[in-house]
Amino acid sequence: MATRALIMTEKPSQGRAWADALGGMRGTYKGVPYTVVSAAGHLYGFKDPSEMVPPDRRERVRSWDLSNLPWDPAGFDWSEEVIEGKDDLVERIVDAARGCGELVVAGDVDRSGEGFLIQAEIILNNGLEKGRRVSRAYFEDQSPAELRRAFEQRKAVPDIWADREFRSALFRTRWDLCSMQFTRIASSFAPYRVVVRQGRLKSSAVMLIGSQQDAYDAYVKKTVYQASFVDERGVRYVDAEQPTYDAKGDVPLGGLHACPVVEDSCERRHTAPPSMMDLATLQARLAPKGLKPAAFLKITEDAYTAGYLSYPRSDEHTVTQAMWDEMMPILDDMCRVVGVDPASVTHRTARRKYLGSGLAHGANRPGKNVPPSLDWMDSRFGAGAGLVYETLARNFIACCCDDYEFDHHVGHPKDYPSYVGSADVTAAKGWRLVFDDDPDADAGTETGGLGTTAAPDVREITNRRPPAPTTKWLYEQWRRRDIGTGATRVSCVEEISKADTRKGGTRQLVRESRGKLSLTDTGKLSYRLLPNTHIGSLEMTKHVQDEMVAASDGADIDQMLAEVAGFVTDDIETMRENAAKVGANARERVQGTFGGKAVSFSRTFSGHRFTDDEVARLLAGETIRIEATYRDGSHHTVWGALGTDTFKGNETFGFRPDFNYDVPEEYCGHRFTDEEAQALRDGRCILIKGLRSKSKKARNKKFDAGVSWSRADGIRLRF
Repeated sequence: MATRALIMTEKPSQGRAWADALGGMRGTYKGVPYTVVSAAGHLYGFKDPSEMVPPDRRERVRSWDLSNLPWDPAGFDWSEEVIEGKDDLVERIVDAARGCGELVVAGDVDRSGEGFLIQAEIILNNGLEKGRRVSRAYFEDQSPAELRRAFEQRKAVPDIWADREFRSALFRTRWDLCSMQFTRIASSFAPYRVVVRQGRLKSSAVMLIGSQQDAYDAYVKKTVYQASFVDERGVRYVDAEQPTYDAKGDVPLGGLHACPVVEDSCERRHTAPPSMMDLATLQARLAPKGLKPAAFLKITEDAYTAGYLSYPRSDEHTVTQAMWDEMMPILDDMCRVVGVDPASVTHRTARRKYLGSGLAHGANRPGKNVPPSLDWMDSRFGAGAGLVYETLARNFIACCCDDYEFDHHVGHPKDYPSYVGSADVTAAKGWRLVFDDDPDADAGTETGGLGTTAAPDVREITNRRPPAPTTKWLYEQWRRRDIGTGATRVSCVEEISKADTRKGGTRQLVRESRGKLSLTDTGKLSYRLLPNTHIGSLEMTKHVQDEMVAASDGADIDQMLAEVAGFVTDDIETMRENAAKVGANARERVQGTFGGKAVSFSRTFSGHRFTDDEVARLLAGETIRIEATYRDGSHHTVWGALGTDTFKGNETFGFRPDFNYDVPEEYCGHRFTDEEAQALRDGRCILIKGLRSKSKKARNKKFDAGVSWSRADGIRLRF
């Protein structure tokens, strides 16, 4: 009997697709016994960099001190560990492999190689390849016929480490881990303690948004005026060669007169339905309606898992013929859910522009399950789910409709043939009855064609203001530069715009509000540090993508990773120069002995630079008093001493404020006088009138209370 094959998919929905194709999660297909198992995305991730080097290098890699950069990636063992909460999945897959002699990698087939890497991590970290045949199933889509063909024609993988997909993805993951150094550089040059996150997409987003906001803010309106004609239907006739004037009254209209309009041509034109959308295009369209990236990603993933949407992270804009055919039986039901008359959907044979080959999932579209209503989608998957489904459904239905047709009229004033005007008149709305391909565009008013008489009129020509940064604008900038995929673009915006809920959190780089983007204070700091850096270059992602191809072709991965050290060295100096320009610099560090141990700590804290005397007192274990400047510019007295803390999971050492060491300067809107502060230090309870409540429900409500203070408890109210 043939050896059992373990078909390894990267997610449960993919496993179900294979089960549907072969006849169950376990069985025999054409004489080959098989078992289908599914991961849930990556089950393994790299250990902390400090855990991937020998013990004598761990402190150097763990430290955020710039003197310890750059890293030497050749010294990493690149060891991985199971991601928290994924242990049971790994154990289940390993158990399933025990009775199998062949491992079939059946993850997505995409240019990143991620679909292969997810399975390879499981195989290699558990030694499953030893004594077993490894093969790869290549498929264009997840239709039953295509998956059966892929299983029958699976290709042997003699050596995982030499596989093209694996090497491409492996290089990318290792490069991204090395890029953690750029976050440490930027954070070191911050004037206050903050993590200034960097990365190929993150940094490009900050640079694009910051530069576009600068252009938007620097706009100066400039208007010039020119002679033209306008007919009774509002059609304007223009001669671009006519001179312009700075003042409206200077335009010489006296030599012009009204005259009949002559139509030069009328041409019937067609516009085919728009392409199907990737995830970024869809999210940008819905962002102005208030659907946040995080909620959007959750809705699309959950609805996909339940079968109501296709695979959302696809970066494809076409479908295979089989995918198109799968949609036809449910097309009328989709129409009824979104309020489209099925009888108006007459173009059900796929146009060539919508068909492709070599596709893993095809373009974003509705899934095989049709919801009973849009409201039901909202109740099942959360507010906005109905909007997501309706948009994708209308987009696909439009692809099945006739072209939009219009007549393009061109004409001129009879006595002035150099002045030309045009007007479009709809002949057949076609797909536009179903779908608005550009909801942000000005609707405009259809004139009904050219008028009969054109009269002289002054034309205003105003320079256009650069658009403010939006998600739609940002995604388009990335798309033009081939930076990221539709899915990674949305994920990046979700990550950098996610509110930091931790106390004093400042990691958020961008604010997103109904699709509008702006930099936070941390984002603005990052923007000031990034000019002329490697990590801030918009070409960095393209460079890494090119090296991924080189890695798949057999180039030396270690050699390509070694170049990151040069990028890091360059960016340290570049960010140092940029920091000096904006009044920031790397936090100066102090070396000394504390408690019998050699220590190093930042010489600054919240805008205060410790004097030599203060350094000596801190190293002696004393608590000192300093004047700190908070990020809002306010000044406060702070007491503190040297101590340890945990930062990003690592133990750090430095000045630690003790806010209970002395009576605070202010409490509930009341600033203590010197006499009141001394009374509190003496252990007395004093009556304070006009305190303001800190409660959100009773904010600014005034009350009177007795107040006491102790180092153990801080301020206590005694009513």
